[in-house]
Amino acid sequence: IVYIGGGEPMIHPRVQELVEKLVEIPTEVVISTNGTIYKSIPNEAQIQVSVWTLNLDLYKEMLKGTENQLNNVKENIKRYISDGNSVLINMPVYEKNINEIQSVSDYADNLRVKLRINPIFPANGFSNNSDLEKKIGDSVFNLKMKGRNIIYSRNKQKVERYYQEKC
Repeated sequence: IVYIGGGEPMIHPRVQELVEKLVEIPTEVVISTNGTIYKSIPNEAQIQVSVWTLNLDLYKEMLKGTENQLNNVKENIKRYISDGNSVLINMPVYEKNINEIQSVSDYADNLRVKLRINPIFPANGFSNNSDLEKKIGDSVFNLKMKGRNIIYSRNKQKVERYYQEKC
């Protein structure tokens, strides 16, 4: 598996060429992106889009993003799905966005894509405490009980390709 992450890999002018060459080998290719930039990627590659929130005010506060960028993320996820790429929504969670789990899960469920919840580990000024991890776990449990397609682990996970189920 080749994992292409960031910064933002879609900024690179030859990322499409790189992915084309890798899938010819054949190699499993996973691209982790913030979703603000769209590039047509061979559909053998999986696109993992980080979605911290769908709430515009929180998006601006947390990521210093704009309304246009958040709209691009949503549109680009749909484009990757339409292109035939396997798409996974990755949601990093900490204190500021824990209440967004439900809305991001609703969004992923509506698109019929898998959601991975990642608690933020102590780094870059973010950290989770055990109470918050319990709240995250409880939220995920409740959503799984509703039949949601969610991946969650309190431990850091290895990079894996998650296949989108075709309906």
